[in-house]
This record gives sequence, structure tokens and C-alpha cells, in this order.
Amino acid sequence: MKGGDRGEKTQFRVNAVIQTQLNIERSSYMRKFIIAVLAFGIVGFGYRAEAAPVGNIANPVIEKGEHGIKIGVDNDFVFKREFDVDEADVELEANFHTARISYTIAEKADVYVMLGMLSNAKVTEHNSSFDIIYDVDNAFTWGLGATLLAFETEGGFRAGMDGKYRQTSPELSKVTVDGVDYELDESEVEYGEWQVALAFSQQMGKFAPYAGVKYSDINTKAKATVSGTEYETEERGSKNTVGPFVGISFLPNDNLSLNVEGRFIDENAVSVSLAYKF
Repeated sequence: MKGGDRGEKTQFRVNAVIQTQLNIERSSYMRKFIIAVLAFGIVGFGYRAEAAPVGNIANPVIEKGEHGIKIGVDNDFVFKREFDVDEADVELEANFHTARISYTIAEKADVYVMLGMLSNAKVTEHNSSFDIIYDVDNAFTWGLGATLLAFETEGGFRAGMDGKYRQTSPELSKVTVDGVDYELDESEVEYGEWQVALAFSQQMGKFAPYAGVKYSDINTKAKATVSGTEYETEERGSKNTVGPFVGISFLPNDNLSLNVEGRFIDENAVSVSLAYKF
């Protein structure tokens, strides 16, 4: 009996050691898995891109006023933008709130500065292994641009062009993997976007509907520290660069313009803008 007891105890200790080792290996595997997921997320986050609202390029409010100065606000809501990432579905949601100051440098030609805030931004990723949500901190945005009213007729038909550049440097606040939140040691995303657009507008009384097409591209890179290890991406560009837009401007008087715009195919987004010419 005593020999049997010793054998059972020895076997119990062996099983306990094996089980402990398996638990350690599982824990180590999960830790490596989570770190790999977070690192992949930071690298993948470099794909994020949002096109800026275009606005009614051919809006008659662009015509030179007494001082040639126009101020406005843009509220841009990006509901969904999909990215072509291998073996994963990646979508972006974000809001941009921007103040715009324009100056008419020549007849029907504006240059402008954009200052604002990125808010409520997140990137959602779905693949066969896990679901990830990247929450993005609010961040300051700035940009520069120029608009040209290139052609118009006495009947109110207009054509115009616009080009702009926008930049922001947000951080990731947290990453959620399959419902579990993980904090990052440190993160940073450098993002820059340029966009050119062509639009056509027809004024009908106090309304001016418009439509056009835009081409936009980005250069972005990201880096983050996860469990003491730093991960960094190379610069990347957007894979979806062309999309249409439609909108309408309401012109209650010669100085004020209220604008609503939708952008489709490459993204699902709506913007609401208000501009006043001095």
C-alpha cells in the first residue's frame, strides 16, 4: 500500500508539473498572440484614409467681395470607408470639424487654410481569427487648399476645380480584441492627404445643385510600443483613390451659403458646410 501511495503521489506530481508547463505555454502563446494582433493592428492602421469634403467649387459665393475674405465651417461625417487589406475587412468611421478661412487672390480664385479637429474615430477589422476595434484619440487637423471657378455662363452653369492637402497626427487610445481591451504603451500615426476635384454646378434661383469626381491619395505611417517592443510601418498610400460626389447649396443672399454633400463608392460620407463672404 505504501509503495502504491508513493507511486500515486509521484504520478500526481508529474501530472501537476505537466499541467503547469502547459498552462505556462498557453499563457505565453496567448501573450504572443495578443502582441502579434496588436502589432498587426498598428501596422494595418497605416492603411486608414479619409477624403475631405469637396464643397460646391462652382458656388457663386466665391466671387470677390469687398475684402476678398470668406470664413466657413465644415462638419464631415465618414460613416464607412473600406480598405483592401489581405484576409481582412477593415472599415473606418470618423468625424471632422473644420474652420476654413479663404482669401480671393484673383477674380474667381481662392486660397484657404483649414484648422480643425478629428473626433469619434475608430477602425474596425474583421477576419477569420478575431475582431479588432482601434479607438483613436481626438486630434488637431490642419490643411491648405485652392479653388478656381474656371467657367460659367449667363444661365448659371459653372465648372470649377479644387485642390487641397490635409494632415493630422492622432494616437491610438486602446485596442479591443474580441471584446477585451488592451492599452498601448505608446502610439503615433502620421497622416497626410491630398485631393483634387472637378465639379459642375447649375444655379436655379437660391439653389445650386452640383456633382463631380475627386481623386485623393494619402501618405501615412504608424508606430507603437507594445510590451516594450516598438513596431513601425513604412509609408503607404490609399488603394481606393477615385469617387463621385453630389451636393446642393442654398444661397439665401449674396454673402451666405449653406451646403450639403454626399460622397459615395470609395466611401460613404456626408458633410454640412456654412460659408460667409465679407
